[in-house]
Amino acid sequence: MRAERHPKEYERIEALRRYRILDTPREAEFDDLVALAARICETPLALVTLLDSERQWFKASVGIDFTEMPYQDSFCSHTILQPNLLEIADVTQDDRFSDNDAVTGELGLRFYAAMPLQTPEGLPLGTLCVLDRKSRNLTDLQRETLRVLARQVMTNLELRRELIHAEEKRAGVAETLARAEVATWNVDPATGLLDGSPLMRKFFGIEGPTSQDAVRSLVHPGDRGTMVRSFAAFQKTGRYGAEFRVTGSDGRERWIFTRGELTRNEEGEPTSLDGVAVDVTERRLAAQALADERARVDATLQLAGVATWAWNASENKVQSNPVLRRFF
Repeated sequence: MRAERHPKEYERIEALRRYRILDTPREAEFDDLVALAARICETPLALVTLLDSERQWFKASVGIDFTEMPYQDSFCSHTILQPNLLEIADVTQDDRFSDNDAVTGELGLRFYAAMPLQTPEGLPLGTLCVLDRKSRNLTDLQRETLRVLARQVMTNLELRRELIHAEEKRAGVAETLARAEVATWNVDPATGLLDGSPLMRKFFGIEGPTSQDAVRSLVHPGDRGTMVRSFAAFQKTGRYGAEFRVTGSDGRERWIFTRGELTRNEEGEPTSLDGVAVDVTERRLAAQALADERARVDATLQLAGVATWAWNASENKVQSNPVLRRFF
């Protein structure tokens, strides 16, 4: 007998799609759970099933060598219509299952017990089920174990989804930073090694994880003192910031502005130092060119005997050239 579709079938299928689990390779986290279910319930077959719109797909299985079957032939299409454990001691005596090919055919199934896999919103994605070729009943302990293992399957699905989202977010941020020509870097507190994005490696001319001493040796000798002072401040505040010159893998000398912050765990132990770096060479060159131009103009005005002055609003001070000072 074919099961009716779930009252929230559209929402259920949409939820299943969001987990991105269909047709993925086998994973130990799920294989271990079905193996444990089969062992504790003492059944030759156990499955993690997921019900798509037209098929039932097995994420993990014990005792069968195929991975899916039509939706209309699925025992679990009946299970997801109710929220609790469904246990059928003898499926030949149940009109919902008695004429199913899995019962009348080569598989010869007789016993079926399944717990729905429900999202936090209460939508069933599939089941954790155990099956046998002989009629039987589960013990109370076996029933409770099946419930607990079903919850663990959902926990694994949730964790897997969160990891996918986190990785996509990280990749999205990395892509945005790369388009903006912002390099990212990190230091592993356990090893002291620095590594970063391809752009960061280009800036410093490194090919992979590199010691901090080696990185400092790549910095222009005139700017190493700046790095030392910045690192001393970082040890007190947990935040790092510096601007220095470095020669990259392309042989080009760049001015690099970098900031970083230390992350600690609940015990206060450092877990990572992460930061960003940008090439500020054009800004530094423009600032130097402006300073040179101002110096040239000032020199010209002094030779011409022209007095100049400027008021620094932030310091409330008047600045003047030597010509004006001679007047007074």
